[in-house]
Amino acid sequence: DTAGRLHIDEELMRELETVKQELKPHEILFIADGMTGQDAVNAAKQFQERLEFDGVVLTKMDGDARGGAALSIRAVTGRPIKFMSVGEKMDAIEAFHPDR
Repeated sequence: DTAGRLHIDEELMRELETVKQELKPHEILFIADGMTGQDAVNAAKQFQERLEFDGVVLTKMDGDARGGAALSIRAVTGRPIKFMSVGEKMDAIEAFHPDR
């Protein structure tokens, strides 16, 4: 959890790398704010280089921006968009369907 930071914090990245090494997670998801645009793409690229995540969750897809960064994140990282959120509660997270 990066608490909404748009810039990459080197200390936090090292901590995440340590967590990954120690816990050996089955899946790592990158959470992208659908309203941040190019900043989300830059962050995704850096996270992919350091953590090799498995997929993307797009949040705030109920807003005006409509996730313009989604295609760019997919192209830059090669990772699929797995889920999207259209609200603030857990039941607002749904599987991503690119044909919609």
